[in-house]
Amino acid sequence: MVPSTVRETLRRFADAGLSWPLGPEVTDSALEASLLCGKSLIEYLKARIVRDAVLFFEFFHETGP
Repeated sequence: MVPSTVRETLRRFADAGLSWPLGPEVTDSALEASLLCGKSLIEYLKARIVRDAVLFFEFFHETGP
């Protein structure tokens, strides 16, 4: 895992109001819903891919090849 992935996960963890260690009442489903802003994993990944593609396009559009 790269440091940016860890930072992003820790940010989402804090934004969701979660703390470590998780209590036994926190299920996998509840954790996923909290970390993925209530989206399914597929919806979340699609949104990330679109966002990253737009940022990539804008970067190369501004700077050129």
